[in-house]
Amino acid sequence: MGLGFAAFTLIELLVVIAIIGILASLLLPALSKAKERGRRIRCVSNLHQVGISFQLYAGENNDRFPQHPAGGNAWLWDLPRQTADIITDAGAKRQILYCPSSMTVRDINLWWEFSTINRVTGYIWLIKREGPPPFTYEPKREYLTTMAVAQPSEVEVTLDWVVSQGQNNFSRVPASTVPYVGTSHLDGQRPSGANVLFVDSRVQWRRFREMKMRTGNPERLIWW
Repeated sequence: MGLGFAAFTLIELLVVIAIIGILASLLLPALSKAKERGRRIRCVSNLHQVGISFQLYAGENNDRFPQHPAGGNAWLWDLPRQTADIITDAGAKRQILYCPSSMTVRDINLWWEFSTINRVTGYIWLIKREGPPPFTYEPKREYLTTMAVAQPSEVEVTLDWVVSQGQNNFSRVPASTVPYVGTSHLDGQRPSGANVLFVDSRVQWRRFREMKMRTGNPERLIWW
């Protein structure tokens, strides 16, 4: 006598499909958040390595940050080639100059070799060089030249991109290297925050609601 197998009815099959859809809708956001946590940890590692490179350079140069006379650094993510190369010459790979959470940087070599005088990176730099605009909303603030500051654990050096067009568009801001750039560590269409490297090489997460507009114009605002 043969074994009989009951077939699924159409209703039962639809129920199974619905259950799978519900489970997927519950699991995918959790998986996405887990991936972002991993990217955030790698970003912290990147900035720690940058901090170590600056400490090594400062130890041999009277506590000063690298500073090179190269124009063309119109935006805070631009570094003179010599400055960027100091970081990689200290043993770091060029990948640490690009946040793993960035959806903008697809081809690191394109950004690294974009110009003959500077390198376009994936972080904002507050060290002095020729080109960057003044701090629009903090006119008394100056770019850093030395690590000998009054409160090194409170003074920012390098941080994630938080860039917007106006106060609501953080994901498709018109640019030149590529058609659009976007903020790193987005939570949907809004920034969740940024990793910040301080003069003492400490890296700390700063939530977006704790940030302020620091410089730029309505077409391209920079926050930290």
